[in-house]
Amino acid sequence: MSDYNQAYHTEIETNARRSAETIIQLLIKLFNPRSVADIGCGRGTWLAEWQRQGISQILGVDGGGQDVSRVLIPSRNFLEYDLNTPFNSARRYDLVTCMEVVEHLKPASASTIVQSLTGLSDVIVFSAAVPQQGGFKHINEQWPAYWAEKFEAEGYVFTDGIRWQLMPHQEVAWWYRQNLFLAIKKELYDQKFSFLPRFSPDFYVMHELVYKTYASLPYRLFFTIEQFIYNHFHSFYHTINPTIKKFLSKS
Repeated sequence: MSDYNQAYHTEIETNARRSAETIIQLLIKLFNPRSVADIGCGRGTWLAEWQRQGISQILGVDGGGQDVSRVLIPSRNFLEYDLNTPFNSARRYDLVTCMEVVEHLKPASASTIVQSLTGLSDVIVFSAAVPQQGGFKHINEQWPAYWAEKFEAEGYVFTDGIRWQLMPHQEVAWWYRQNLFLAIKKELYDQKFSFLPRFSPDFYVMHELVYKTYASLPYRLFFTIEQFIYNHFHSFYHTINPTIKKFLSKS
């Protein structure tokens, strides 16, 4: 039985649904894909939005013990798979998304998931939680430079070409505005997308909520307690979450 319960998926989908419409519109303008795979798709919220915006060739892969009857895309387009292990497909897609997934995988699987993604497409849309971001079952939060190195080892350019377009969009969840990067196969990048700036840790921007965990000891203690409750008493967390948000907004 999955640790990712109904309350978890409802929370994730609410934020993803609001964010997906805006982000996907930008991605269509930039890449005009005809086929999309979402790795770590949950119940398929992002893919459902891709379909709504006209992309019918889709694949969703998730290892979270999904109830297929609750998946938001056709069951024939959904595959359950342990993403800690190599994922191979005979088909390649125009674009692959992996949104706030890799922090849930074992640290030893970091290179494996990057190789699985690059085996599926020349264009990867990638968002991953940074240290102290916090979240349910986060076991491998890393800075973007960590992932940039792994993508570059596979012959991809890690670019920072979309976050700045997302920053003004308050409907997009802050973790996507902070963490979303593009990994593009070097040959394709050189031919068509060299106008997109390469990632540089010198220009990385940290969201206020994450920054405060470093800048303030009370915040560090608060987030430690919050994450313990989130990870071990998930249902109770949703009861007290409005109080947590009120505290953060006044601090």
